[in-house]
Amino acid sequence: MGQPEASASPSSSDVTNELERILGSDEFQASARNRSFLRYVTEQTLAGHEDSIKAYSIACNVFGRPHTFDPRVDPIVRVEAGNLRRALERYYLTAGASDPLRIEIPKGAYVPAFRPAARSANRAYEETADHGVPRVAVLPFALLSDYPSQSHFANGLSAEIAVALGAHPGLVVTCRYAALDLESHSSLAKMRELLNARFVLEGIVRRSLDRIRITVQLADLQTERQIWGKTFDRELTAGSLFEVEDEIIRRVVEAVASPYSGAVPSAFKKENRRHSPKQLSAYEAVLYQHQHNQQTLPETYAVAKSALERAVRIEPEYADAWAALGELRCDAYTLGYGDDRENLHESIRCARTALDLDPTTQQAWWVIGLASLALRDGSCTVRAAEALLAPPTTAATTAWAGWLLALIGEWERGLDILLPQLELQPGYPAWLHHAEFLYHYQHRDYEAALESSKKFDMPSIFWDPLDRASVLGQLGRSAEAKAAIDEMLRLQPKVADDPLRFLNCFIFQDELVDHVLEGLKKAGLGD
Repeated sequence: MGQPEASASPSSSDVTNELERILGSDEFQASARNRSFLRYVTEQTLAGHEDSIKAYSIACNVFGRPHTFDPRVDPIVRVEAGNLRRALERYYLTAGASDPLRIEIPKGAYVPAFRPAARSANRAYEETADHGVPRVAVLPFALLSDYPSQSHFANGLSAEIAVALGAHPGLVVTCRYAALDLESHSSLAKMRELLNARFVLEGIVRRSLDRIRITVQLADLQTERQIWGKTFDRELTAGSLFEVEDEIIRRVVEAVASPYSGAVPSAFKKENRRHSPKQLSAYEAVLYQHQHNQQTLPETYAVAKSALERAVRIEPEYADAWAALGELRCDAYTLGYGDDRENLHESIRCARTALDLDPTTQQAWWVIGLASLALRDGSCTVRAAEALLAPPTTAATTAWAGWLLALIGEWERGLDILLPQLELQPGYPAWLHHAEFLYHYQHRDYEAALESSKKFDMPSIFWDPLDRASVLGQLGRSAEAKAAIDEMLRLQPKVADDPLRFLNCFIFQDELVDHVLEGLKKAGLGD
């Protein structure tokens, strides 16, 4: 296999020319202040002032924030950096596809990187400094229509999908296809030869006056197999085009990249079953944590913990691994694998490390919210939830935010955010229904609470029978309630000795804790 050819670093004049080319392009869809953001960090870097490019200096010099600016309180730089990255990604997928060099803002940093556009084209995919994160190429969608002048819609849709996938944690989107003149009907073997990616996404758009059909498929270039595909049929009205486009983009991204059921993570999970924790890449170790999130077994916890501890030791700059390890540290206490509350504080420290490495690591905010909830720190839990709702968002991160807000007491708002996201990610962890259960339970609508508890349906985690036992106790269904208590204690015997230690982790209001404990006692806890 050939190796990528070395390229000389771009000159200052080359970078300046590229900057002006970007800022002068109509396809660079960035706000005025993000254009100033790009100019500021680029010119500071060219002047040799990289060390001064920090969130504080950007906030004061670009966004006009006062000298009292605190990036921990005001996330403007982190949010706008994400917007700028997406604007650059879209530009290089469209008007800038043939530009001789790239200006990029790497995730987790504000100092731009300058690199030549040309790369070797004779590898199926590369193992680079991406920590084993899979690469996806998005081909321009083909248009089959009586309106060939609307080819811009097909090209624009594929470009928007590429940008949305690139913003998703756990994926790298390569845009080299734009310079390869690779036809969408090319064989997988040819794609494997030319593309710097493991996976390729392609599509066909068929449009009439009032209807649109979009067929999208994802292929694994390593196995030469299609691993996902779907056809979307939608009616069009004068004002619905953008709404339809946004919906399809959202569904494609979740189907491809969702950590719970996405086609790309699922392909790696199947491969992981043949590997020991010591053989896993850092990315694969993170996938093991997501697998534990869905199954919540002591054995999945042990595998994920071993793999992630190794990952942060071998690749300490991989933010996602620190965030995933933080969630496991939290699980250690809340699920009873260990009784030291210091696990919760260690969980937050891991999450803070992840955010220091990459401020866009949304799972880190989830970990902070989860641990803060267990520590009974309501204000920190709410701050974490609000951070999860800031771009870039996914169905998973939005669902986490809704779950936290509901449990902290913003019931209606939280559930309005949470429940619609569950439809977008078929493999979501069923414990997310705990919020819906508590909402009905606290209103003493026990029949509705029982229906919500059935959706929990995770026989490996003691919270499943715990919720059922408490509501069955309140309903006076003694035999079923006692069976649920026995199931709960089989999964976690420690609940019998100190039920408040566990209830306080995921039920914030003291009166609601007492209410659930009342139901458990009616079910037979303590008999």
